[in-house]
Amino acid sequence: GIALSGGADSQLLAKNIFSNFHDLESITIGYREQSKHDESLSARNFANKLGMRNHLRKISKSDIPELFKQACAALDEPISDITSINYLEIFKEAKKRHMKVLITGHGADEIFFGYNWLIRAIKQAEVRCETLSGNFHIRQYLRLLPKYRITRLFVLSEILNYVEIYFSIIRQCISDLIDARNKINSIDFYELSSIHRKQSNFSSRLRNSIEDSEDFSRKFPISSKDNFVNLARSQMILDYLRINGFLQIDKISMKNSIESRNPLADFKLAEIASKSAWNPNKTPLKGQIQGQIFNIFKIGY
Repeated sequence: GIALSGGADSQLLAKNIFSNFHDLESITIGYREQSKHDESLSARNFANKLGMRNHLRKISKSDIPELFKQACAALDEPISDITSINYLEIFKEAKKRHMKVLITGHGADEIFFGYNWLIRAIKQAEVRCETLSGNFHIRQYLRLLPKYRITRLFVLSEILNYVEIYFSIIRQCISDLIDARNKINSIDFYELSSIHRKQSNFSSRLRNSIEDSEDFSRKFPISSKDNFVNLARSQMILDYLRINGFLQIDKISMKNSIESRNPLADFKLAEIASKSAWNPNKTPLKGQIQGQIFNIFKIGY
């Protein structure tokens, strides 16, 4: 089977595998309540177009507390990532359908810069590097503001998002100036991302514990500026993908006696990507070229 969503990664795999193995079946997660994150309709339409059988498993808000307990039991620790609950239900469905191997599209976002927040963090790192080097210019920070079409500024959610980013950049500017005065000469991609900067008493203790670990480094010297893109990607693979992504999939699949496979994280593909001249600051993001990806492989969109 294959875990199928509405995105390019899993659908690209499904198309190529199904063309050679027509017994392939897909499993999709949906939500009983209305949600902008629900891709089940897109996934089901895609499966129908291929002629591939699709199994839909829906989750309700009321299910989350119990599913979170089950996910924590499978993972041996609490992880506040909604994907753990989704994968838990996917592998449950796979077991119910007597599948022995389940394929996922996991890994492409980490290798090919599928996260917008990571691209912003790289750009913010470059600006921070200039400030810490004594080359502060306010216009550099203003360039970090996203470009919005006028029509989008009439949407309340877009306005709130813009305001949040604006104040995030102001905070970074002040923080960078203070660090420059204190002779700090390092950057941290996660700290630069507003969605990963949520603080609490527990998270601060956890962060200190992580920073004390000898084999876990998130800080890079500003002298590495010309290599920020590769450093960010390697960190995403070794940290975000390996520790967060694969660890969850591996433990949850074992909990349900399923073998999981992640073709888009194949080491050869990672090597090709890391040796390429891929520059996310100049190359369109994966989400922006998704339609082109579908057209290239003639799988519709």
